[in-house]
Amino acid sequence: MSIFKAIRSYDLFSKPLEDFRIKTSFGGVISVFSFIIIGILFITETFNYMQVKTKESLYIDYSPGDTNVTIYFDLVFHKVACDFISVDALDQGGQSQENIVDHVFKTRLDKDGNQKLDAEVEKHAVNTNANASLVATTIDPTLCLSCYGARDGCCNTCEEVKLAYSQRGWQLADADQVEQCKSDPVVALLIARKGEGCRVHGEVQVAKSGGNFHIAPGMGESIRRNHVHSMKDLPLDKFDTSHSINHFAFGDRYPGKKFPLDGKVFKDTEPALMHNYYLKVVPTSFTTSASTTTEQFSYQFSATHTKKAVLKAQSGLPGTFFIYEFSPLIVRRYQYSDSFASYAVNLCAIIGGVYTVAALFDQVAYRSANFLKKTS
Repeated sequence: MSIFKAIRSYDLFSKPLEDFRIKTSFGGVISVFSFIIIGILFITETFNYMQVKTKESLYIDYSPGDTNVTIYFDLVFHKVACDFISVDALDQGGQSQENIVDHVFKTRLDKDGNQKLDAEVEKHAVNTNANASLVATTIDPTLCLSCYGARDGCCNTCEEVKLAYSQRGWQLADADQVEQCKSDPVVALLIARKGEGCRVHGEVQVAKSGGNFHIAPGMGESIRRNHVHSMKDLPLDKFDTSHSINHFAFGDRYPGKKFPLDGKVFKDTEPALMHNYYLKVVPTSFTTSASTTTEQFSYQFSATHTKKAVLKAQSGLPGTFFIYEFSPLIVRRYQYSDSFASYAVNLCAIIGGVYTVAALFDQVAYRSANFLKKTS
């Protein structure tokens, strides 16, 4: 017993006699509110403790520049037929990127955006001229057809009509209304596909360097190491580049990854608009809390969209152009969970803090009430 008596002298929590305790109504109210606040904070802290958190840190990217990056995309062009759409990937110098691994598909759509019943999903090769096999036909040379006021004489082919218009400095705006051009396979295809749309989706692997990836009407081809689109003298106002982006991403998915362009819809009020998307791509590594040794590498990006009326600007090409640039930094994201020790410390802090603040309020209220009684 002497030991317990000795220890009793170190008791920091001395207790007054029960007869000397005073309980007030205000103190009871404060106590009830304290229990409620402690309960709410306890539930909140427990829920926060059970959550898996993600932390980000920034480092210099030392990965080799010859790494390939996969671009996943799914776009719908509402008023451009698949036959006139080409998919191209260029480097910073404007030249076609070599050794591209691609899996790109095009699906014909009707005017309501549904897949046509007689249409099949068509595989499309990147940086190739899909319509190179189209060869113009000629009309009987014994005939003498009109040049539509461009010159005197005969224009028996569509090319002769275009040349006559070009010599006068005119633009052949309605090639599909010219009799000679109706036999031209490109114009005939434009008439046959009128009102159709196209869904372009798939994936393309490009080099980890700046460049541009675009989906645009025309026949892409390289001339003197420069990438150009041949419109086959079709007027640009025949192409309405209204489109929807179902999905666009660099690299694979990881938990919490955001896709800033998904679900965007652009319905143009005028034809021949050039949509430019300027993308800042940041390499990202992700590590889960379950496995701290396995990293998943991917990419996230920010996007800025601008558009230009090609007919008014006298330059450019209607279509969607994704101009991307890779950041020299890499974001490392990793998941973690709070330790039980920190959880217990936070609970003690909640209980002690609420109790202390409540006691302070109670003391202030009690002493204030006593002071008012004495002065009255």
